[in-house]
Amino acid sequence: GMTTMPWLPWHASLGFAILAIVALRIAWRLVASGPDRPHTSMFAILRISVQICLYALIVAIVMTGWLAYRPLPLMPPLRLFGVWQLPAGPHIGAWSARDLASVHRSLVWAFLAFLGIHVAGAAWHALVLRDRVFGGMLFGRARGTSSERPGGSSPSVEGVADDPPSP
Repeated sequence: GMTTMPWLPWHASLGFAILAIVALRIAWRLVASGPDRPHTSMFAILRISVQICLYALIVAIVMTGWLAYRPLPLMPPLRLFGVWQLPAGPHIGAWSARDLASVHRSLVWAFLAFLGIHVAGAAWHALVLRDRVFGGMLFGRARGTSSERPGGSSPSVEGVADDPPSP
């Protein structure tokens, strides 16, 4: 008998919705300035690298999922949100749907690893540095520099540059 995957339309719909949100987020980031985060260059390089990897992995996950979609001959077309028909992806050389699905799964695991790094960075800001960066992540852009803490004190953490107090 034919294998059915009743979850696939919602899985694909969620993937493309996430891709649309990421595209909007990248477009917003290109036109709006980000918060001032005056950390050492090591932290800036780490932050930017993790963010780029997260965005690239999301795009790659969606693309490999789409490329792995190979409808069986009598299978009804896949519809995103039950409305838009998703065309089958083009064939990529000798890559089978199973190969692409395996890459898709591996990319998801890589994404989860980078997401863990991202969450660890957010926890570092919230619990160790106690700066306004974490609040900016949750509630919008933080005002002032990332080293400002409630009460006007600045954290003293080895490897993190302290900013002079603002006048």
